[in-house]
Amino acid sequence: MASKRVGDIYKITVDKYFYIGSTWDFDHRLATHKSNSKTDNQKLYKAIRDNNNQFEMTLLYKYECYTDTELRMEERKCYDELKPNLNMQRPYVSKEEFIEDKKQQYSKYKDRIKKYNKQYKIENRETILEKQRQHYEKNRETILEKRKEYSIKNKEKFLETTKKCYIKHREKQLKQTKERRDNNKYICGCGSSVLNVNSAIKNHEQCKKHQKYLLEM
Repeated sequence: MASKRVGDIYKITVDKYFYIGSTWDFDHRLATHKSNSKTDNQKLYKAIRDNNNQFEMTLLYKYECYTDTELRMEERKCYDELKPNLNMQRPYVSKEEFIEDKKQQYSKYKDRIKKYNKQYKIENRETILEKQRQHYEKNRETILEKRKEYSIKNKEKFLETTKKCYIKHREKQLKQTKERRDNNKYICGCGSSVLNVNSAIKNHEQCKKHQKYLLEM
């Protein structure tokens, strides 16, 4: 089992502003901050340059733990408590926070994302279809099996959805069906109007009205 290490939670003060950080090697981290402050454009280093390259790095306390993640989690506690104004991001983000951040980011830019995705699909339609076809061919058996399992598992849900859809669009479907039939009729010489398909016409030709018409011709 790995042994615990001793990490440092530190504070960098630049005039009236400050930064919270963590490290396993205080002196090395101090040297890194001095080097980065010369050219790096992060908020902390810009503040240091604006303050004539003057800053103070002080140790807040030491913390024993096993991993880098545990040290960052402790840094996050200090970050939340002191609320530094030079940190550009939280030292540690939990899984729940990460998911929530993604949701907020999507909500903020969803219109832009949808527009980009739509344009991408239009411009790359053939490539996307080919990749989908290749994926299906490569995983055909697995895909069909998953579809079958999903259909069995959600049979009642499918039936209910189908029923609701039928009820919602019933009048529209009936109207469309009637229009298709009206636009596809055969007017017989006997004056009858029948659906313009061979089976319907043949059945009509056997009816009494049509036979009477033929005899009277």
